[in-house]
Amino acid sequence: MDTTIIKPKRQSSFKVNRKAIIIVILLVIIGAVTALFIIDYNNHEYYDQQISEAQDYLINKKYDKALKLCSNAKEIFETDERSYLVESDVYLAKGDKQKAKSVLEEALKITDSKNIRKKLDTIKTDIQYDEYISTGKELHKKNQFREAVSYFKSAISIRPDDPQAYLLAAESYLQNGEKAFARDILKTGFELTASDEIRGKMISIEHDLQSAQHQKDTQEQAEKEAKEAKRKADEEKRMKAEAEAKAKAEAEARKKAEKAAKNTEWKEAYKQVLLNYLDKKTNPKYENPYIRELDEFSDNSDSSDRSDSEKSDEEEESEEESSQESSEEESSEEHESSGESSESSGSEKKKKNDFSFELVDIDADGVPELFVSDANTDTAENECYTFANGAAIPIDNNSYIGKITYCKDEKFVRVTAIDNGIRHIDIYKKNGINMDKYISFFDNYAADRYTTGPKEASINGKKTDEYSYNTELRKYNSYVWTDIGRKYKLEENNLEKGIDAWHL
Repeated sequence: MDTTIIKPKRQSSFKVNRKAIIIVILLVIIGAVTALFIIDYNNHEYYDQQISEAQDYLINKKYDKALKLCSNAKEIFETDERSYLVESDVYLAKGDKQKAKSVLEEALKITDSKNIRKKLDTIKTDIQYDEYISTGKELHKKNQFREAVSYFKSAISIRPDDPQAYLLAAESYLQNGEKAFARDILKTGFELTASDEIRGKMISIEHDLQSAQHQKDTQEQAEKEAKEAKRKADEEKRMKAEAEAKAKAEAEARKKAEKAAKNTEWKEAYKQVLLNYLDKKTNPKYENPYIRELDEFSDNSDSSDRSDSEKSDEEEESEEESSQESSEEESSEEHESSGESSESSGSEKKKKNDFSFELVDIDADGVPELFVSDANTDTAENECYTFANGAAIPIDNNSYIGKITYCKDEKFVRVTAIDNGIRHIDIYKKNGINMDKYISFFDNYAADRYTTGPKEASINGKKTDEYSYNTELRKYNSYVWTDIGRKYKLEENNLEKGIDAWHL
């Protein structure tokens, strides 16, 4: 029998030690995990405590302590959203929306929290709303009401449930005089916010609008009544005017008929005067039944008014030289002020019985006056007749020596006589059957001083200096003057033509 004893193999010490090491490691890991768990648990408790206390401080408006606790909490759990949300609430409570916005923007860089993003969007909206309100208020203060309303409406589009923007917009409308727009925007605001303040404002404006509309309706009614009254008055006035016009037309028709009959009378009377002048031309000794001998002046001064054939060649040459010298002595000032040609009796001879005539209504009474001139010179004799009491009557029963002109606007008759540089200008105005002298001018500026003496001038017979004289004379020379009395040559075949040429 084999009695060999088999001895068991002995485990090596290395294997025993390895197991111990593993066990120790496991125990260490378990301990560490347990420790970490305990630490983490404690941290969460501490974090929750910090957040809770921070919220209590926020409620009690102890903002600085709340912010400090939020800062402590972020050091424990940086990625947890609660510390950021509470911190942003603290800044919002302090009225610092920009800081709250910055806190949440910083949080989004660390943690992509939906709550943080949602709150950040809300704050951004609030900030934009505040900016619109602030800008609108500034524009309102500057009286830029339309622009202010635009910003308030932008604020309403962001927060349609806030009564503030509606009230501000309505106030800007009111300041701009647009009550209806103010009422409409408040009505919209009340429907969306149910604000009692908006409702009260809206009722007040509606009352003002109704009062204004009532006042407008009352005014329009008053204007309508006034217009109707004016229409009736105008109608009565029109009917009265038509009646007056009809009566006037009838009176004018009668007057015209009377004037037509009267025209026939004055035409016949003036024609007879002209026939007498024709007789005078053929019979110089004929006595005019209307006035003294027309050629009395011519007959008495026959020696000075001889015909050209009776004067010697030497006399004519002497007269022409005298005329030329007289003309050369006249200054440009005197030519301007006279308003007349500087013709002289020496340069143009007066022809005896060279009669002409013309009819002019110098006083605008509808019946013309008859002017008859015996020559076409500055020393001509002019007779003037007017029709009165059914007959042709010589005005003032005298003649007017010189060139005769007429100013229609002022109803002036001017007689200008220039003889050897001595000038007489008389301006008349008809008054009934008289010709009243209006103003009279005299000067000898163009005359030979050795013959006439010193140079002098007078107005209405009163001596005056040259400047005053020319100034006054220019005033009358500035009027529009027309030659009269020389339009038709006094011949039998011209009588009807000259008389009929004048018309009403």
